[in-house]
Amino acid sequence: MKTVFAVETFYGQVANGGIEQYLTNGHESLAVYTATALEEVGLELPAKVLREVLELFPADIRESNEPNYLDYLDEIEEQRGPEYIEENIEQEFWNWYHDGNKEAIRRKLHDWIVSNETKFINQC
Repeated sequence: MKTVFAVETFYGQVANGGIEQYLTNGHESLAVYTATALEEVGLELPAKVLREVLELFPADIRESNEPNYLDYLDEIEEQRGPEYIEENIEQEFWNWYHDGNKEAIRRKLHDWIVSNETKFINQC
Protein backbone atom coordinates (compact mmCIF):
# COMPACT_ATOMS: atom_id res chain seq x y z
CA MET A 1 0.00 0.00 0.00
CA LYS A 2 2.88 2.38 0.77
CA THR A 3 4.22 1.86 -2.75
CA VAL A 4 0.86 2.78 -4.29
CA PHE A 5 0.53 5.85 -2.08
CA ALA A 6 4.08 6.98 -2.84
CA VAL A 7 3.73 6.59 -6.62
CA GLU A 8 0.29 8.21 -6.79
CA THR A 9 1.38 11.11 -4.59
CA PHE A 10 4.47 11.68 -6.70
CA TYR A 11 2.46 11.60 -9.91
CA GLY A 12 -0.26 13.92 -8.60
CA GLN A 13 2.11 16.48 -7.12
CA VAL A 14 4.59 16.51 -10.00
CA ALA A 15 1.87 16.68 -12.66
CA ASN A 16 0.29 19.57 -10.78
CA GLY A 17 3.36 21.65 -9.96
CA GLY A 18 6.63 19.86 -10.57
CA ILE A 19 9.15 18.10 -8.37
CA GLU A 20 9.70 21.15 -6.19
CA GLN A 21 6.00 21.12 -5.32
CA TYR A 22 6.24 17.42 -4.52
CA LEU A 23 9.16 18.06 -2.17
CA THR A 24 7.45 20.90 -0.32
CA ASN A 25 3.76 20.00 -0.22
CA GLY A 26 3.40 17.69 2.75
CA HIS A 27 4.89 14.38 1.65
CA GLU A 28 8.58 15.18 2.00
CA SER A 29 9.26 12.22 4.26
CA LEU A 30 8.32 9.84 1.42
CA ALA A 31 10.72 11.25 -1.18
CA VAL A 32 13.62 8.81 -0.75
CA TYR A 33 11.24 5.84 -0.53
CA THR A 34 9.32 7.10 -3.56
CA ALA A 35 12.36 6.75 -5.80
CA THR A 36 12.54 3.07 -4.79
CA ALA A 37 8.77 2.66 -5.22
CA LEU A 38 8.91 4.14 -8.73
CA GLU A 39 11.62 1.64 -9.67
CA GLU A 40 9.68 -1.21 -8.08
CA VAL A 41 6.67 -0.57 -10.33
CA GLY A 42 8.86 -0.21 -13.43
CA LEU A 43 9.15 3.57 -13.70
CA GLU A 44 12.91 3.84 -13.92
CA LEU A 45 13.17 7.26 -15.54
CA PRO A 46 10.97 9.09 -13.00
CA ALA A 47 12.95 7.34 -10.24
CA LYS A 48 16.24 8.46 -11.80
CA VAL A 49 15.05 12.06 -12.09
CA LEU A 50 13.80 12.13 -8.50
CA ARG A 51 17.11 10.70 -7.25
CA GLU A 52 19.06 13.31 -9.19
CA VAL A 53 17.04 16.07 -7.56
CA LEU A 54 17.40 14.53 -4.11
CA GLU A 55 21.18 14.35 -4.57
CA LEU A 56 21.24 18.15 -4.67
CA PHE A 57 20.27 18.20 -0.99
CA PRO A 58 22.66 17.39 1.86
CA ALA A 59 22.46 13.85 3.21
CA ASP A 60 21.19 15.02 6.60
CA ILE A 61 18.12 16.53 4.92
CA ARG A 62 17.44 13.45 2.76
CA GLU A 63 17.92 11.06 5.67
CA SER A 64 15.78 13.02 8.13
CA ASN A 65 12.41 11.62 9.22
CA GLU A 66 11.02 15.11 8.61
CA PRO A 67 13.14 16.60 5.81
CA ASN A 68 12.80 20.30 5.10
CA TYR A 69 13.58 20.63 1.41
CA LEU A 70 11.99 24.07 1.15
CA ASP A 71 14.67 25.87 3.16
CA TYR A 72 17.43 24.46 0.98
CA LEU A 73 15.78 25.13 -2.40
CA ASP A 74 16.80 28.80 -2.27
CA GLU A 75 20.39 27.76 -1.62
CA ILE A 76 20.35 25.46 -4.64
CA GLU A 77 19.05 28.29 -6.80
CA GLU A 78 21.72 30.65 -5.46
CA GLN A 79 24.47 28.11 -6.17
CA ARG A 80 23.24 26.78 -9.51
CA GLY A 81 20.90 29.45 -10.80
CA PRO A 82 17.16 29.97 -10.81
CA GLU A 83 15.11 27.21 -12.36
CA TYR A 84 18.08 24.82 -12.22
CA ILE A 85 16.00 21.83 -11.14
CA GLU A 86 13.28 22.42 -13.72
CA GLU A 87 15.55 23.15 -16.65
CA ASN A 88 18.42 20.73 -16.00
CA ILE A 89 16.89 17.73 -14.27
CA GLU A 90 13.10 17.77 -14.27
CA GLN A 91 12.94 18.48 -18.00
CA GLU A 92 14.02 14.89 -18.66
CA PHE A 93 10.89 13.71 -16.84
CA TRP A 94 8.66 16.03 -18.88
CA ASN A 95 10.24 14.91 -22.15
CA TRP A 96 9.56 11.27 -21.19
CA TYR A 97 6.04 12.12 -19.96
CA HIS A 98 5.04 13.91 -23.16
CA ASP A 99 6.72 11.34 -25.40
CA GLY A 100 3.87 8.85 -25.07
CA ASN A 101 4.35 8.01 -21.41
CA LYS A 102 1.62 10.16 -19.87
CA GLU A 103 -0.41 7.09 -18.96
CA ALA A 104 2.61 4.90 -18.14
CA ILE A 105 2.57 5.82 -14.48
CA ARG A 106 -0.98 4.63 -13.86
CA ARG A 107 -0.66 1.66 -16.24
CA LYS A 108 2.54 0.39 -14.63
CA LEU A 109 1.15 0.99 -11.15
CA HIS A 110 -1.97 -0.97 -12.09
CA ASP A 111 0.13 -3.83 -13.45
CA TRP A 112 2.21 -3.83 -10.25
CA ILE A 113 -0.94 -3.95 -8.09
CA VAL A 114 -2.33 -6.87 -10.10
CA SER A 115 0.96 -8.77 -9.88
CA ASN A 116 1.12 -8.15 -6.12
CA GLU A 117 -2.55 -8.82 -5.40
CA THR A 118 -1.83 -11.02 -2.39
CA LYS A 119 -0.10 -8.12 -0.60
CA PHE A 120 -3.41 -6.26 -0.68
CA ILE A 121 -5.68 -9.20 0.09
CA ASN A 122 -3.59 -10.28 3.06
CA GLN A 123 -3.79 -6.77 4.54
CA CYS A 124 -7.62 -6.71 4.49
